[in-house]
Amino acid sequence: LAQKVTGPNQKILIYRAVAKMSVIPEHGIGEECMKLLRNLTELNPSLEETVIGMLQELIIYPLKHEYGTSRDHRSERVFSYVRILSNFDSPKFGAALKPITEELGEMYCKMVLEATDYTYIALLIEKWSSSVENLKDEPQVAGFFTSSNWPGYYEILAMMLQLIDLETAKLQSSDQKDIDAFEGYEVVATLNMAINMLRSSEHKIVKVFVAWSPGKPAFYMRIMQKIMLMFGHNKKADARPSIKTLTDATERILAKLYDVMGALMELPDSGSLVQEIIEGHDFRGQLMKYMNCVLEDDDHRPIAMAGALRLALVILKSYQHREDPPGEAISSQVITALNEMRSLVDCLSMKGPTFDNLWQVCGGDEVPPRPRELTHPVVLENFEAIVKLVS
Repeated sequence: LAQKVTGPNQKILIYRAVAKMSVIPEHGIGEECMKLLRNLTELNPSLEETVIGMLQELIIYPLKHEYGTSRDHRSERVFSYVRILSNFDSPKFGAALKPITEELGEMYCKMVLEATDYTYIALLIEKWSSSVENLKDEPQVAGFFTSSNWPGYYEILAMMLQLIDLETAKLQSSDQKDIDAFEGYEVVATLNMAINMLRSSEHKIVKVFVAWSPGKPAFYMRIMQKIMLMFGHNKKADARPSIKTLTDATERILAKLYDVMGALMELPDSGSLVQEIIEGHDFRGQLMKYMNCVLEDDDHRPIAMAGALRLALVILKSYQHREDPPGEAISSQVITALNEMRSLVDCLSMKGPTFDNLWQVCGGDEVPPRPRELTHPVVLENFEAIVKLVS
């Protein structure tokens, strides 16, 4: 319909109508309207600010008012707004959520604490965290993020870890239906939020991850336990991991867990933390073992491989100036694992069997594209990781 009308004002009216209909919960109409708006901004980026402006007017500010009035995260209208917004995404969308920063933080913690209906809020607050300005801006006076009893970011991290525990516990269920139904979207969203926060380099946020609650396992130890769990191992397992145990869901999570570890080790002045993660007593050599098994295995798990390559680069950067025997041994292990892969140059070649296999595993067409037409995001992830390594 929008293609048939010629006047820009008429098109805007149509887009507004679609945005208004996005709050309709019945028969998935709201989700389809939001996906339509999302596709519209992807096809025509010049419309992004217009569409986001509509969403702020019709959904974001009404959500702020509704929740600000009732403080009821179970309200049907509040839940509907959160659900609908979680279905939209665009490069500037995270920044557009700034007006509801306090509300998102509070709702997220309440919903995860109750362990019910947290999927949509987890997806939405991940998008909020994608804007560095949201993380850097000073929160409201006496708001959720400035509580003297329980600072907001500490509570958010506690709920992030709780959500990850709740979801990954399904992988240890005695009921196979729970394991088969596990998709892990909430875990991926939560890990993405952790990565966004760590890479923001905002001191008040980073210190929460580094100095996590005294008396509890360090944040990196909690992440290491989840890496081992993705391979079906408990925290005391000594068996050699195999990527044959990975599913599509756990592979996605594993790559993000690698990225979280990498983001921790890339923090400014993180030398002692890096040494603790790689060489510390609690998980001595474990991270290397669970990374190298992905690099060395002949089975193709492209998403996990991209994550492992990114982590390998972080480790090599962290140890490049270490000339003591333990430091040189770490670098040597990483290089040996990379050498166990087929030649990195072959991986970069679009004419060799390595690329052919990677393309097929990623669900590519029968005939691989020419270099200038290469668009598959997973394949691009691998190429980007490999190019950074060899450069």
